[in-house]
Amino acid sequence: MSTRALAEFAAAICFESLPSEVIAKAKTSIRDFLAVALYVSRNTPWGKTVATFAIKQGFGASPATVIGFGKKTVPARAALANGTFGLGFEFEDFHPWAGMHPGSFVVPAALATAEVEKAGGKALISAVVAGHEVAPRVRMASNKTREGEGLMVRGIYPQAIFGGFGAAAAAGVILGLDAERMAIAFGLAGEQAGGTMQSHKEGAWSRRIHSGHAAERGVSAAFLAAEGFLGPKQIFDGEQNIYKALALRAHDPAKLSYALGKHWAMMDIGYKSYSCAIGFHSAIDILLELKREIGFRAEDVEKVTVYKPGTTPIHLRTDFPTIIAAQYSAPFCIATVILKGRVTPNDFTTDALRDEELTRFAREVVEIVPDAAMELQREEEREASPDTLVLQKNPGRVILRLRDGRVFERRRDYPTGHPMQPMTDAQLLDKFMGLATTVLAYSRAQEIWRVCGDLERVEDCSTLMDLLYPPDTQ
Repeated sequence: MSTRALAEFAAAICFESLPSEVIAKAKTSIRDFLAVALYVSRNTPWGKTVATFAIKQGFGASPATVIGFGKKTVPARAALANGTFGLGFEFEDFHPWAGMHPGSFVVPAALATAEVEKAGGKALISAVVAGHEVAPRVRMASNKTREGEGLMVRGIYPQAIFGGFGAAAAAGVILGLDAERMAIAFGLAGEQAGGTMQSHKEGAWSRRIHSGHAAERGVSAAFLAAEGFLGPKQIFDGEQNIYKALALRAHDPAKLSYALGKHWAMMDIGYKSYSCAIGFHSAIDILLELKREIGFRAEDVEKVTVYKPGTTPIHLRTDFPTIIAAQYSAPFCIATVILKGRVTPNDFTTDALRDEELTRFAREVVEIVPDAAMELQREEEREASPDTLVLQKNPGRVILRLRDGRVFERRRDYPTGHPMQPMTDAQLLDKFMGLATTVLAYSRAQEIWRVCGDLERVEDCSTLMDLLYPPDTQ
């Protein structure tokens, strides 16, 4: 049974059996998550609000840290807040063949559980790997709806639905769940699964909380299973499984157990270079490349046309009522890179939404064209059997027309940060320090980076958690 196989694998993961490159990748994901979480915790209204909620909900409990604040709460609420931070500014990790951001729910679930259990760095790394092996496979096994729609077109957000399983695996490893209890934890996470695309449509804050909910559900599921609470043991392959509950076509059970222990999904993680929807990143890379090569300015541009797959109305919108809406709008993001030469968190502010030059450029100069051939290729990649599984492309094609008559056309399949086009160590460090130092002193941010690099030597993860807030906040 596929549920059992996945549970057995997750429960058996231990640090000593992990390949060195998988350990290194887990450390990178932890660092990337912490940088984004630190930034969001203190620099956004949704970060501050969910932190206040989580701390109050602890009612004086003090086992688990809310990042950025140093205040404590119960582990599930810490996972909620920290997971919300992790998905809080469109700057997180991504998994190309699952279309998820696993670090944003796996790492906070692992951190909250590790802190409560006084687990060491080796256990934390093992937990992070387990979550990254489970969640992408659960997502990849899903199919379209019975009407032939993709989950997001249907209004179902896969990150929220399937993330809880990865979080449960992470927490379960630290709690020492055996295979049967791990399967139950999956079942209990499935009982809580939920999340729609309406927040994307409205640009609501709740778009940010999807990973928080997934982390919270996974932690709760694992702790319940550890206490002996019974839940379904066949959530992926029982008669009333999670896929059937979502009214999907028959799922592919082979992908649930695809190459377990041989193909490490952890190694397929990429990290965003720009703080917006990943579907625009290849086009942004191209435009930055052209800026460096020919030095064009915004006033030189007559028209810029971007071809991309998977385009939805959310990506095409030319009204920008909220920061979230702008980060999901291809016209806004393309206009930003042309006008400012960058796409960073500082470029998504309420002032930017009211910038007449930028919004006019987005509406009048930028053209976004859904590319059917690109989408067909992505569909073929999605439908590939486990034996031919490939890292899904994030392609973009740009035609840049300048007022002097020159025309430049380029295509790119893998954006910077994709595992096929990885960020350099220097780029990863720059991203980390740029985000972390908005909250912490430079020396404290450096110490976090160092501790993560030597995480297997950490005996109690509280050592790391105690660094994740300014000293004067307690």
